[in-house]
Amino acid sequence: MYTFANENGDFVLDGGDIKSVYGGSMIAQELSTWLREPLGSDIHHTDFGSKLPEYIGTPIYGEMLDDVEAEVYRIINDFALYYKNKYQNDSINGIKRYNPEDIIRSIDYVSFDEGADSLTIKVGISTFNGTVTVTKVI
Repeated sequence: MYTFANENGDFVLDGGDIKSVYGGSMIAQELSTWLREPLGSDIHHTDFGSKLPEYIGTPIYGEMLDDVEAEVYRIINDFALYYKNKYQNDSINGIKRYNPEDIIRSIDYVSFDEGADSLTIKVGISTFNGTVTVTKVI
C-alpha cells in the first residue's frame, strides 16, 4: 500500500512525478496528518481529525495536559482501528494491497515532553515488518 508523499500540505515531487511513501513512512505521514487535521474539517468524514490544533499557542499544563494526552490516545486508537478494519475488510474480499510493513501490530509507547512553549509527542508503532516512530510538536 502507498500514498502520495506530502510536506507541509503540498505533494513532494520526484523528478516530474509525485513521490510515493510506503510502509513505516506511510504510517508516520498518515498518523501525523491525523494529529494535525482539525476535527470536523473534512465534510465527508466529520468525525475525522483532532482537537490538538485548538491548543496551538496555548500554555499546556495541569488539566489541559491531561486533555491533550487523552486526545492523542483517542487519535492513535482510532487510527490503529481504522487501518485494522481496512485490512480485515480487504482480506475478507480477497484484496491484497497491504504489505507486512503497512499493518500496525501494536502501539508500543506514547511519550510527551513538555517544553517552555511546546509539547513534543512521540509514538512508537510496531508493524509486522519493523518499527516506526512518529514525532509531532505542538
